[in-house]
Amino acid sequence: MSGTPSDLVQYDEQLHWRCRMLGGEVPFRYCRTLNEGLPCRHVIGCWKTVFDVETFLDAHYARETLAAVWDRPRPDKMVQLAELVERARQTQQAAKASEAEISGEGKDKG
Repeated sequence: MSGTPSDLVQYDEQLHWRCRMLGGEVPFRYCRTLNEGLPCRHVIGCWKTVFDVETFLDAHYARETLAAVWDRPRPDKMVQLAELVERARQTQQAAKASEAEISGEGKDKG
């Protein structure tokens, strides 16, 4: 690990045409920080044709840290789905509350 902080963000704005998990274009910054500030478990496979991602990871992360990322158990698909549904529900509720606040609904008109 010998990279400098400015080196850490050098590829952050670079885009990859397709994220295996999201299905759309994502910047490297997303992949570099997905796991609570650590790289996504798929980062090497996704980015190896774009730049030397393995050398980048070796320069900025301890081997033990990366091993923990690669070895971290994947969440059950049903748990992931339930979490996504809950986040979508919360986002929808927040949007409705925001719309109501903007339109003046829910305020006393007296």
